[in-house]
Amino acid sequence: MGKKGTFFSFLPTSRPFLYLESEALGRTQELLARQLVEGLPADQVVELQPRLAALLGGLATGFSQQARETVLAEQELIRGALTRELQRVGEALRKAYDEVEQQVQERTAELRAANESLRHEIAERKRAEEEIKQRNRELSAINAIAATVNRSLDLGEVLSHALDKVLETMELEVGAIRLLDEQGGTLDLKVHRGVDLSPQIAERLSRVKLAESHLAQVIATGEPLIVEDVSANPIVELIGRKDLKSVAVIPLKSKSRVLGTMEVLRLDSRQFTSEEIQLLISISHQIGVTIENARLYKEAQNSALQSASLFEISQSLISSLDLDRILRLIVEQAARLLEGDICTLFLYDRDTDELLGQVRYGASEEHLQEARIALSHHQIAASVSSWLADV
Repeated sequence: MGKKGTFFSFLPTSRPFLYLESEALGRTQELLARQLVEGLPADQVVELQPRLAALLGGLATGFSQQARETVLAEQELIRGALTRELQRVGEALRKAYDEVEQQVQERTAELRAANESLRHEIAERKRAEEEIKQRNRELSAINAIAATVNRSLDLGEVLSHALDKVLETMELEVGAIRLLDEQGGTLDLKVHRGVDLSPQIAERLSRVKLAESHLAQVIATGEPLIVEDVSANPIVELIGRKDLKSVAVIPLKSKSRVLGTMEVLRLDSRQFTSEEIQLLISISHQIGVTIENARLYKEAQNSALQSASLFEISQSLISSLDLDRILRLIVEQAARLLEGDICTLFLYDRDTDELLGQVRYGASEEHLQEARIALSHHQIAASVSSWLADV
């Protein structure tokens, strides 16, 4: 165990500079005592001895107490300095933490804004890509339809190829195209797919009166009609396809004129999207223009055929006096112009007021001379009589 000691200082306010162990303190006391009594008489030394012992003991005690107080004061100063330093460091750390936290929040906000902007940009890019893809699909389908329908100017062939391409593009299997008969006020079925119709049902559906059909709305407005549920429609039951779910009826137009309708039907429960309807509308415009071109071509053909027929008849009238030959040429040309299979020419007999068969094209002329129509007993009497009255 180490020796105990005491801090020693000459002045109360000065810091201790010397550490005196107990043994060294005892020697110091002895030295001081000798110096104090040096030169004094022995009796005085004896007399002063108690007081001297008390003085030296108080001195040692004062030194120890002062040292303790000094150490405590120094400890308090050090503790205060450490506390202040810790407070300063703590404040500095808190300030640094607050600054870092603020920077983190600002950076986080910037990153969040950047991420939001990036997500928006990605969404816009995806939307633009989808629009481009959709537009490419539309253009591809329209080009395919154009290539298909432009192969021919025969109206029946054009409509058949067009419907096949539409169903292929839309991945459907049931559809139909009807053309408008403005004079008769009907929509005539020209081509259909996906439904096997008996002759009776085909005849029944071949001509639909606008006044009795929901298709009149499409003809009147020139706008598509979407029916989401056709399962209860009588026509669906009539054709035996109860699995049909929805139908889109698209007008076929050339410029502002409605020429007919195109109907496509779904077998699944998925509804037609706006993009699909827009695609069908684009395709229908192409088909409408093709229909109009085919009709104009047909009219030009008919006009040329009429001119050629009239020229041939006129040449026959000029070059021949054979009435039978002239009549046969007239019947043949009339059948060609009217696209008829059989044509019969009757001559009016004023004496009997009858129409008498003279020449027939496309069928046997057996018993033709016996063919007589009494105008007084026939439904065409009024029109014939009116015409004869003007002759």
